Amino acid sequence: MSNPLKIAIVVQGRINAFDLARELIRQGHEVTLVTNYPAFIVARWGLPPPVVVSLLPHGLVNRLAERMRLAAALEPWLHRWFGRMAERALRGRRFDAVIVYSGVAEELFRERSPADGLRVLLRASSHIEEQREILLAEEARASVSVDKPSLWRVDREKREYDLADRIFILGGFSQRSFLNRSVPAEKLWAVHMTADLRVFHATQEGMEERRRRVLAGGRLQVLNTGTFSHRKGCLDMVELARQIHDFADFTFVGTVVPEAAALAAAAEKEGLMRFLPRVPERELPGAYAKGDVFVMPTLEDGFPAVVAHAKAAGLPVLVTCNCDTADIIEHGVSGWVLPVRSPEMFASHLKALHDDRMTLAAMSQAAWQGSASRGWEAVAAETTALIRRDAAADFAGAAGAACDKKPG
Repeated sequence: MSNPLKIAIVVQGRINAFDLARELIRQGHEVTLVTNYPAFIVARWGLPPPVVVSLLPHGLVNRLAERMRLAAALEPWLHRWFGRMAERALRGRRFDAVIVYSGVAEELFRERSPADGLRVLLRASSHIEEQREILLAEEARASVSVDKPSLWRVDREKREYDLADRIFILGGFSQRSFLNRSVPAEKLWAVHMTADLRVFHATQEGMEERRRRVLAGGRLQVLNTGTFSHRKGCLDMVELARQIHDFADFTFVGTVVPEAAALAAAAEKEGLMRFLPRVPERELPGAYAKGDVFVMPTLEDGFPAVVAHAKAAGLPVLVTCNCDTADIIEHGVSGWVLPVRSPEMFASHLKALHDDRMTLAAMSQAAWQGSASRGWEAVAAETTALIRRDAAADFAGAAGAACDKKPG
């Protein structure tokens, strides 16, 4: 292989950073992971403790703030604190690339030049201005206060966009949102994410059991998992459940956030939806096995892993175009990609599947067979190729600019 790269990954929390770091190490690169998780927990993802810089005090304070519901009020202080600690942890060290998740990058990026390594901002969702606008519109539609980026966070992330040499995004929806905000295309890295599907991939026996069930008729079993919130389209979920109630059962498994608690309670009382509590990830395959089709009417998202999980479990997926997982759905083959705020279109497609069980069984098979084509090794390889392509050019440009300066 080519010479190994030196890569730092900086993340407040985990998200999918641990999987990316592990695969980069497996491919022979030297990785430093800066996180607020303790090293012994990070080790569960196959990352040896020597590669981990744990900002544990921040993690403890952040978790306490979340439990006391103070995280939003303390957001500016918590993000700046993490950013300063991360900058100190990497000070004086040169990398081919420093990949920092958005919201905690400003301090580090200000203190590092392109000569210190390519500054890459990983934004795990759409452009933050677009995200806020979508959620403000939903707040007006729902007549409740919706969780959304603060104006402080918007301003901070926009400064990070300007400071970054490259912006790492997760798919087509996010890419379009940045282009719509006049971010140059050459500044964007669009790398399609993935998820660890080993736990969720249905067995041959499980697929045969689902096929027998769907061909036998009966009520269609519709599923959603994860978070019941306005960002995830909870208003449209309930309206969809109302429109399909005559022929389908709608089950949600996961967390109902406070902003949507009253809506969930009303939907359950009316008999439109069944709500089951969040379960450990290892138990979720049992929920997917009972479903016939998965719906994700999200209004704004990055790469919700539950879509990949459902597809691996053999469920056709109906998803909106406002998330990056829309890229993994073959429209009309393994599911459909539909407009946001269109519960009637979701309902129409579900009715068609209910009426045509052979098509439902075929789409289930297509989803299952097409779910394992991309793993973390591909994400790491694409990331490596982008770093090799851009790091040398940016370093040469920075060195040339320094040499052009005249003595004072």
